[in-house]
Amino acid sequence: MNTAAAPPTAPPDDPVPPALADPALQSDLLAHALAILDCRLADKPWAARREEAQEVVQSACEVAVRRKADYDATAGTVAAWVHGILTRTAISHARAARNRAPQLGDGGDWDRLATDFGAPTEVTDAALDLPAYLDKLPPTERALLEMRYLESLDIEQIAKRLGISPGAARVRLCRALKAAGVAAGVTATEDRT
Repeated sequence: MNTAAAPPTAPPDDPVPPALADPALQSDLLAHALAILDCRLADKPWAARREEAQEVVQSACEVAVRRKADYDATAGTVAAWVHGILTRTAISHARAARNRAPQLGDGGDWDRLATDFGAPTEVTDAALDLPAYLDKLPPTERALLEMRYLESLDIEQIAKRLGISPGAARVRLCRALKAAGVAAGVTATEDRT
């Protein structure tokens, strides 16, 4: 009978980095981030939400690596722990994205402009090349867009000039922006490509 003690075992390798390198976990994290951002940033184009989701996954993985000493194997798997980090990161990221000024130049610009009349007109004009689309519009829509984005009139000034209520001016400007979006070749279904 041998009473010698078993040799001490080395502590297990750090399980966090190999788990984060697993393509299946990366795919799950991306799907999880997209699900959160699809709810919280539903008004953004799908491609923009996907880009935001990729940033969220990267941020969550960075946090997991920095805080790997906090991982407790008895509390659950690395995947579950990282999903928890990702949830908090995605919510925080979505909140920050909502507070950022809109970035002009993508397909969602026309939809954002149709509902956000506070966008700076000089930035809007430069980013969307609005004059290039004006020739393709009917005269009434062209006039509305010229008043707003070339003459920098606000809704109340446009309404006064046209002799209509500010609400009616807002609706007409929204319709003109939608028409300009169609002239630019941007449609709602193209946001998901």
